[in-house]
Amino acid sequence: MEITSVNVAFLIYGEHFQPNAITDLLNILSNSTRIKGIIPIGRTRPAIATIWCIETDYEKSDDINIQLKKIGLIQGKEDILNRIRSELNIDMLFDVVIHLENDEYPVMRLKSDVLKFIASISADIDFNVY
Repeated sequence: MEITSVNVAFLIYGEHFQPNAITDLLNILSNSTRIKGIIPIGRTRPAIATIWCIETDYEKSDDINIQLKKIGLIQGKEDILNRIRSELNIDMLFDVVIHLENDEYPVMRLKSDVLKFIASISADIDFNVY
């Protein structure tokens, strides 16, 4: 039996910056990076932006807040994230991907502390359900 799974990613993206600089500033290893104009392994087109990303694996989940907490490594680093956003002219995005099975939706209610954090770093949040 297939089970609904959730993946959450936090992306810092923009035109030109060094992803390793983000790793150094945040003291967090990324799961993946891309450099604008370079063709990533396994792809046929160049990346349209430079990206630094941390993310969860696809996990069985009945509440997206479980995966959002795993990305909590960046909480408490709002000042650094805001400085990065300002100095490097980048954007930030939380990307929530839900692979739906048997019409079993996970809880998709964002808690107030999560909303405050997202707002404090001027990040966007995107939901994709497949």
